Amino acid sequence: MKSNFLILKGSKRTIFLIDKIRKYYPEAKIILIDKNKSCYARQYSDFFLNCDAEDFKLIKEKISKRDIFICLTRSSGQTGLIASKINKYLGFNNPNIKIISNFFSCYKLASLCKKNNLEYIKTSYVKKKFNLCSPVVIKSDIEKIGKKNVFYVNNTEKFIKFYDYVKDLSYNKKVIVQDYIAGSDITLLGYANNNGRFLIKRAYKEINSFKKNGGIEHKGFVPFNFLKSNNNYNAIRKVLNKIVSKSNLRLVPINFNFRISKNKKSYLNEINLYFGGENLIEKDFDFISDFLRFLKLTKN
Repeated sequence: MKSNFLILKGSKRTIFLIDKIRKYYPEAKIILIDKNKSCYARQYSDFFLNCDAEDFKLIKEKISKRDIFICLTRSSGQTGLIASKINKYLGFNNPNIKIISNFFSCYKLASLCKKNNLEYIKTSYVKKKFNLCSPVVIKSDIEKIGKKNVFYVNNTEKFIKFYDYVKDLSYNKKVIVQDYIAGSDITLLGYANNNGRFLIKRAYKEINSFKKNGGIEHKGFVPFNFLKSNNNYNAIRKVLNKIVSKSNLRLVPINFNFRISKNKKSYLNEINLYFGGENLIEKDFDFISDFLRFLKLTKN
């Protein structure tokens, strides 16, 4: 049986991930990939491969003769797509890569929701010459850094001021504009089981607000019980099941973010795969240990 773990990117947060793997899989070897030879987690790994963690073709060549059980990452964004491709290559699961590739672009995620009759925030690509008629939110389409690339804009002067900054923080150099929806955000952590059902393990209300200059002020998360009695439960559960079903994700940790409007309508806002996202895992709920226990029971 394959037993070793492949980890993409060696940030400080990756050290926590490696520690937990060693606890639940003490016989496993840790293979770490990072283009930075001096990355924080290198000394905690058993084998280090110095290459770009988002170069799937090169990674396949590097790991072709290695005994690897699963690929994981503590990084968000497109690294989750690469991890999905690797796990499919390893035969760990069989995700629909075409669908998953939509998760990391704000525009493509909104389009995916539209095609599948799911509520979505109206999202469009935008250029610097834009006729601003009402308050909007501008973002990087494929973000490099979460939250720092998001601005509330209510006049043309602010739009022009932030446009180039937001563009520079986008991997594909595209900027999107979304309708501004007053309300709040929630984050759901969980994973998909072998039957394709998303198991919610933790729910949080995000404490976010827009500052006077238009940027986001993030003050943390507050856990809450996401029960069937919640106003949005059925609508959100429909989205979770649809996304997991369409993407054929199995045995994968997922972080879903929803925007909840003041009239209690829910909109899928963001998806992170594996352990991408905020520092909640280290600071509140040990989602990694929870997943590894589940994985050990499921795969043994």
